[in-house]
Amino acid sequence: MLWKIIGVLLVVWLAFLVVGAIFKLVVPMLVVGVLILGGVLLYRAVTESDKTPLP
Repeated sequence: MLWKIIGVLLVVWLAFLVVGAIFKLVVPMLVVGVLILGGVLLYRAVTESDKTPLP
């Protein structure tokens, strides 16, 4: 019974280790992607000319 508990704890620990490593890799890529997207949207908002006539 003790070995089952140790095995379950080991599997849970390894799962947290893998999930932590994945988040450590993915979060910086998400931040860079959001910054690039924000820059592109800001650039398009500033440079795109609105050709609709004013009323």
